[in-house]
Amino acid sequence: MGNPAAFLPVFLTGATVIYIATSFAFLVKAIDGKGTVKASLKDWIRVNAFVALFFSMLMLVQSVVLLQQPALLQQAMEQAAQQAKWAGAAASEDSFKNSMRVVLVCMALLGVAVQIHVFGSFRLMRLHADRFVS
Repeated sequence: MGNPAAFLPVFLTGATVIYIATSFAFLVKAIDGKGTVKASLKDWIRVNAFVALFFSMLMLVQSVVLLQQPALLQQAMEQAAQQAKWAGAAASEDSFKNSMRVVLVCMALLGVAVQIHVFGSFRLMRLHADRFVS
């Protein structure tokens, strides 16, 4: 509660987790189990999917920009070092820079994977629209 700027990432991450859980419930109960689910599950999936799409686009754009512009990556590393009060040697700075690159590549891949998943879920919800009942 002391840092209002942290609310947006927490909200985006929470909505993405809710999207994953609800789409998994739809997969298990309606598609694999060939049963029916409440129509409200469709609403939960859709609303949180749009937030997850926004979150994945944000991750993808941020990681691509930071990977393509080394000066911005260096500036982000310096800010992280100041916040952590880290005064490491050059070797640890190089390993930190490599670690940041790996994290950024993973963020980009995760962003693409979430986008593919969301569009696939929308397609499955359209194909199995009869499984949603009131």
